[in-house]
Amino acid sequence: MVGMALLAATGLVGAGWVLRMAGGRGQVVIRDVQRNRPPAEAHVSSAPLAGGLALPDHATTPEAVRAVVRACRDATLADVAVLRNAAILSPDPIVAGNAVAALGRLGAFGLDDELRALLADPRQRVRQEAVRALGRSGGTGAVEWLIERLRSCEPEFAPLVLASLGELGDRRARDAVACAAIDPDRPAAERIFARAALRRIDPVRSR
Repeated sequence: MVGMALLAATGLVGAGWVLRMAGGRGQVVIRDVQRNRPPAEAHVSSAPLAGGLALPDHATTPEAVRAVVRACRDATLADVAVLRNAAILSPDPIVAGNAVAALGRLGAFGLDDELRALLADPRQRVRQEAVRALGRSGGTGAVEWLIERLRSCEPEFAPLVLASLGELGDRRARDAVACAAIDPDRPAAERIFARAALRRIDPVRSR
C-alpha cells in the first residue's frame, strides 16, 4: 500500500489509480506520504542525466547550499548538460554560480550565446564565476573577450579578468597582462594583480 502511495506522491502514477487498486484506504496513505514529503526546495529542476547529477532551483537553507556545493564540486563531464541547464536557467545565484564554476573546472564553459550572456549577468556572483570559468576553459574567442573586457571593466572585476588571462597564458594574454602591469593609469592594486598573473604565465621571466 505504501509503495503504491509513494508512486502516486512522486507523480509516477495517478492518485486515482491507487484508489482503484486499494479502495478508500489508499487516500489515507497518499495523504500520509504527501505530508512527509521533503520540502519543495529538495525537488530538482531537471531529472538526472548520464552522470546522475541533479540540482535544485533554489538553495535557501545552509543544508541546501552545502548540498549544491558538494554536487558541483563532485560533478564530472557526464554532468555537463545538467550543470549548463542550472547555470543558464536557475534564478538562484548560489545554484547558478556553483554550476558555472563547475563548468569552468571541467573546461566546459564556452562562448556560445547562452553562456556568453552569463558574463554580463546582473547577479555579481554569477558574473564573477563566469569570468573565472572562461579563464579555466579557454576556447575560441576567450582571450579576445577577456582583453576587450580588461579595457572597459569596472575596477572590481579587473583582478578576475587579469587572473583569467593568466590562466589562459598564451602570447596575446601575456602581452595584455604585461601592459597592464606597467600601465601608470591603472590603480596600483590592478598592477599588483597583473604582475601576479604574469608570474603565472611566465614565472622565470617575471622574476
